[in-house]
Order: sequence, then C-alpha cells, then structure tokens
Amino acid sequence: MNNQPLVSIIIPTYNRAHLIGETLDSVLAQTYQNWECIIVDDGSTDDTDAVMQKFCDKDSRFKYYQRPEEHLPGGNGARNYGFKMSQGEYVNWFDSDDLLSPYFLSNKELELLNGNFDAIVSLSQTFNKISGDGSILWNILPDNKDQLQLNNLVNDFLKQNMLWPPIAIVWKKIFFDKKKELWNEHLKSWQDWEFHIKMLLEKPNIYFKTRDIDTFYRIDSSDKISTKKKDELFFINLKKSIDAVISLLKSQGLMGIFSSEIKNLIARILIKLPIQNGYYKFALTSALKYTFLLKSLFPIKSFILELARQYSISRKITILFYKPYKEKVKFDTTFMKLTKENLK
Repeated sequence: MNNQPLVSIIIPTYNRAHLIGETLDSVLAQTYQNWECIIVDDGSTDDTDAVMQKFCDKDSRFKYYQRPEEHLPGGNGARNYGFKMSQGEYVNWFDSDDLLSPYFLSNKELELLNGNFDAIVSLSQTFNKISGDGSILWNILPDNKDQLQLNNLVNDFLKQNMLWPPIAIVWKKIFFDKKKELWNEHLKSWQDWEFHIKMLLEKPNIYFKTRDIDTFYRIDSSDKISTKKKDELFFINLKKSIDAVISLLKSQGLMGIFSSEIKNLIARILIKLPIQNGYYKFALTSALKYTFLLKSLFPIKSFILELARQYSISRKITILFYKPYKEKVKFDTTFMKLTKENLK
C-alpha cells in the first residue's frame, strides 16, 4: 500500500441520501487501497449528514465537508472545494449516484505507479437502477496512437460525441497546477463538457484503457441530478456553456480551427432545438448574435431554414436547401449508442 500513490476521489452531492450509500460502498470495495474519498455537500436538506456520519465512522478515508460560501452553489463549486481539500497525487471526480467497479483503480495501478500520463481514461457503461441492468457504453475510446491528435478529441466534444464522463478519468493532480480555473462555477449545464474541452486545450498526455469497463454511469431520469426540463432556462444555461468555450477558443486564437464545428453546434443547440420546443424569440436572438459574433451568415440561414420547417407551405419551398444543411449540422455520434459487443 505504501508504494501506491494516493488517489483522491471527489464527490459533490445534493439530497442523495437514498443513493450515495451505494456509491460509497463501491469506493469502499476498491481492491486498490490507497485512496481518500472527499464528499462535498452542496446544502442537502435530507438525511445525507446521517448517512455520511456512518461512513466516516466506518473508515477514516471518507472525509465529509459542507461547501463554503466562498464557492458558488452547485456541483462545480463543490468539485472545486473538494479539489482544494484533496491530498492525493491523483484526483477523480464523479457524481453521488454513479458506481465504480472494485477494479477501477487497480486497473490503472501500473500507469499510476509509472506516472507517465496526465490522465488515464477507461470505459464507462450506463445503468438505470442496478449496476449491470444496462448494456450501453458511454462511448468507445480512441487508440492510444491517436492520443496526441488532441484537436480530434476537442472536435469530438464539439460534435457532442463526448468520449468519457468525469467518473471515467483519473487526473494527475500536478497537471492542474497554475490553472486559473478548474470547474466553471457560473455554469449550470454541460459543466463537464466545458471542463474537458478546457483541459484538452492544455494538451494533456492521455492514456486510454480501451477494454476496461470499470465505471457505471446512472441514466435513470428520476434519479439524475442533471435531469432538466427543456424550458427556456435550459437553453439559456446551454448558451452560457457554449459562450464560455467560444471565449476560450478565441483567447487561444483557435476559432479558425474549430469554427465549422462551433457553427454547427450553435445551429443544432441554440437555434434548431429551441425552435422545436417553441422558443422562437430565443432562437432568433441567438441567430442574430452569432451571425455578428462569428462574422458568418450561417446562424441566420439556420434560423430561416428551421423556421420554414415549421410550416407546410414553406417546408416544400425550402426542401432543396434544407437537405444539405441538415447533413451539415447532423448530430453524428457514437455517444451512448454502442455496447461492449462493439469492442470486439
């Protein structure tokens, strides 16, 4: 155990007393022993305190904190505070309703000991109520020979082809030294999407464990904290996350490289989807804003074509223009579409 690097597992939680026990049991079952588990409560009003007291009494490696006022309410504030309190050489963030295989850390022990990588990623499988009751992979991982092609990884995230959830990646803590910001506490949606793009732009050396399924991501809609109704606030929050990424790309002079995917993302998420949900004013405002911001007519063209699709007469008129546009912005991804059978 003394030769094993300490791994800090950081879990934000809010009113998950009915689920967090199962999550912490999966941490306790790790065959790799040198870990600490930092749980940061974001202001729970249920019995989370009582559940946590039992785990802290059972094993001193569990450490329970309340999010302080210096960090904004929400999961990202709790994640950042958990990082501050961590003592490990490596860190892993995940949610209070997800599960680890007993071999999650031991599967990575060789890489942890060698210390040659900034991050180690393994496969994640979805489940609903009980680990193993689902068969869908979060996604498949690229071969390690492609790991230096970080632009491809950023493109995947911009295409909504998210390659891993936070639970599936273990980071070397020193990689975050001198980073101005880790988790953006002003964001309420797509926080992990923005975080991973931001970290990928720092060019980490990533190792992919392409055959190890050792994390389990809960997708049951009744229990996921991230479940949100598609109201206007939903789109406003998505817009904030997309704007954060655009600002990041602009600050690094990278908009030219990723401009096509950014335009397509805006068309899909901030124009097409709001129109489908009846938020025409929001879609129009977005189209006008990004037409000027990106110095491109594509957003306003997207608005016109998507609006025309809502009426039978104009749909017939614009059908020839809509087909190539649809192919351009298509949500083409393997995200949550494959099973472990696709790994063979």
